[in-house]
Amino acid sequence: MCARVAFLHCVLAENANISDYWGEVDKLLVALRNKYSNDAAKLSKCFGRILTADHKIYGDVEMDNLLKNARSPAQEETESIVTGGVIAGAGGTLEGPEHDDEE
Repeated sequence: MCARVAFLHCVLAENANISDYWGEVDKLLVALRNKYSNDAAKLSKCFGRILTADHKIYGDVEMDNLLKNARSPAQEETESIVTGGVIAGAGGTLEGPEHDDEE
């Protein structure tokens, strides 16, 4: 996850005035996949180097604090609901048979 954010950070730092940031991200990802023949191990090493460079430029983060706050119970429930899960104590999903759109 941190390497992905470092990649996005790198794209932004090198293209601060770009009008189509996400288009540039997509273009660079395609270029990396082509350069490394879509080899997962090589791509992983590349992203590792990007993360190392990001740490050298911007410093390390306190991973303990990030991990401690990474997924709160509220976030887990929200993600569960968004992906069709159940609201705690509700006994059904919004798409389930209990849902009635005609109220």
